[in-house]
Amino acid sequence: MNLLEVDPDSDIYRITTAGYFLEDVRMDRFTVIRLNGEQWGDPTENPLLNAKYKTVADEDLTLSALTNDFFASCWSLRPLGKPDDWEAFAHGKPGIRIQTTPQKLMNGFLYQASDTFASLKHWMGRVQYLPLEVIDEHFDDPNWDKHLDSTNEALIRSVLKIRRNWKTEEEVRLLFDRMQNDAWNDEHAPLQPSNSAATRSSLPFDWSQAGVKLYPGPGLSESELNQIRASLQRPRRS
Repeated sequence: MNLLEVDPDSDIYRITTAGYFLEDVRMDRFTVIRLNGEQWGDPTENPLLNAKYKTVADEDLTLSALTNDFFASCWSLRPLGKPDDWEAFAHGKPGIRIQTTPQKLMNGFLYQASDTFASLKHWMGRVQYLPLEVIDEHFDDPNWDKHLDSTNEALIRSVLKIRRNWKTEEEVRLLFDRMQNDAWNDEHAPLQPSNSAATRSSLPFDWSQAGVKLYPGPGLSESELNQIRASLQRPRRS
């Protein structure tokens, strides 16, 4: 996994619903959400989906096909845990707060040996919070080829530029480019639902290797927390 402006040993946090997390642990999966305005609640997410350009021959051009299959998971450098955090990320359901580090999280992913194009597809980057006019200026620039390079880094950075409205989240974003026509993706990173309208994908993951610490949120019982902890300790399914 490639890191962009992220200390691999820094503490990172995530709040999610307990049921959602338990399902991932039991299935040895790490779920990621399609990165667009509808799914992430911000119309300025993934700006290249809507950006319009011109070729040197004055033909219309869009780069949306290159970022349409970006999926992500939101983490934070801030410990979270405030009432507003639980409401924003657990949505009133029994929730759980997860603590780990980027390096420990990377230890859980099981794609390194088998995914030929892993170096292009798997990233974690610190979000850059900018005024909306600065973001607009960057993507309105007719020099569209600045978003392209051989490592895929420029495209990844395009989804790490976020409005300053969200700066209190101090987000670190885990990103997966689920490239089309990729045999590894088809076998190991299924779409949910399994069609072009999919809003989620997931990656093979060993949660017992991710060094997570768990903190219960409002409404999560001790027995439910123990159930999650027991699932983390069981041997991974073959």
